[in-house]
Amino acid sequence: MVRFAQKYQNLAVSYGINADDILKNPTKTKLVKCIKLINDKEGKEILKISGKKRDELKNMLCDFLELTSFVEVDPRQILYSQCCIKPNFTPKKRGEEGRRVEDTITSLVNGRTSPKEIKPIRVWTCSNGKKHSLDNRRLYAFKEAIKLGAAIDTVTVEDANKRKNLLKELKWKMKHYPSKDWSTIEIKENCNKK
Repeated sequence: MVRFAQKYQNLAVSYGINADDILKNPTKTKLVKCIKLINDKEGKEILKISGKKRDELKNMLCDFLELTSFVEVDPRQILYSQCCIKPNFTPKKRGEEGRRVEDTITSLVNGRTSPKEIKPIRVWTCSNGKKHSLDNRRLYAFKEAIKLGAAIDTVTVEDANKRKNLLKELKWKMKHYPSKDWSTIEIKENCNKK
């Protein structure tokens, strides 16, 4: 299942482009047509076409239009990107305490919270096929809820590979919070960089 966030659709629509045409395995001809629409509307060549392969054109369009694709993934197949997490989520307002991760796990297990109500995890798929989360507390909550009996087969994740800037964030996390085993994570009140 591939879909995109509503807020990103507006930029594509402003150029007369259906975002699904880009996200759902487009032909090179369709991608070239979309790029020409953008260049024509801008009155100059903003996006270059010549010499580019289909996937390069698709990535360029997704980056330019800020399109994000979402897929369903079994959270047990996703690795963490750091050795530890704090016990609370980041608060919405400065000075407040964020929701406890344990409370989210409990809500998922007893069905008060659906996985669809939780913001999608950003997941980067490495060249070796391994998937790493950039949102480790949410991933931990899903994994623990499953262990405790929550009926969760898959969760919606953002394909972070569509936003190349997220690779820098992933590398930073993995460097500053290194782990010997990316399949496990610790909860620590004082989860400081190494």
